[in-house]
Amino acid sequence: MLIIGVDCAVSPKNVGISVLDYSGKKFLPVPSNPDPSKTLLHILEANPSRKTLLCLDAPLGWPSTFAPGLIGHSAGEYLGNTLDSFFKRDTDLFCYYLLKKIPLDVASDKIARTTYKTLEMLNAIRVRYPYLKMLWDPQEKYELGFIEVYPAAWLVSELITPHVTSYKGTKDIHQARRMEMLERIQRNGMDMSVLEKRMIEDEHFFDACVCCLCGMDFVDLRAIKPFPQLTSVKKEGWIWLKPVI
Repeated sequence: MLIIGVDCAVSPKNVGISVLDYSGKKFLPVPSNPDPSKTLLHILEANPSRKTLLCLDAPLGWPSTFAPGLIGHSAGEYLGNTLDSFFKRDTDLFCYYLLKKIPLDVASDKIARTTYKTLEMLNAIRVRYPYLKMLWDPQEKYELGFIEVYPAAWLVSELITPHVTSYKGTKDIHQARRMEMLERIQRNGMDMSVLEKRMIEDEHFFDACVCCLCGMDFVDLRAIKPFPQLTSVKKEGWIWLKPVI
């Protein structure tokens, strides 16, 4: 089985892609291509008989009250929704409840453009692989599936948090922070030594590798499934999270 982590972005140069051989518990080389969709298709075509899970670091849906709230709205009129119910999905609020980490608002932030490009990328894959499907249970049958993940929340669940200094960026201080976080990840039992140099140098590749680790939690049944009472999930999407270890 393959787990592919994708740190999604609007600009192709900011998209990170990592591939984990789940059975062998080792990361594999990723072919170089300026088009992320072509890179993913190349990986899938090179592994035609392997069950594959795509783990995407991007919201895959919008708040269920967002679009209906705008229908019929005119400039200057009151919207009538609370801020959280209008701009945040139920899965975003659950992430904050569980880990005190709140994702960006897909309804009101530039992350919406990332979502658009991610859905476009999924469509390109679906044209070639029509059986691609979004997964709602790690035990359902699939050949090629995808889920939404949140690397920053995974780091919190492993007690590896950015603290004051962010690990995002290209400066020496950001690379030093990624090196420190990588050491923590490896102390927790995952050997990523072959990726060390690239993970330290490239923030997007770092997050893509963490997306793969999120995928391992999904496959190993450590991530929390959507609650049946949340009727919004199929519309809004679900971040696969685990509680603090």
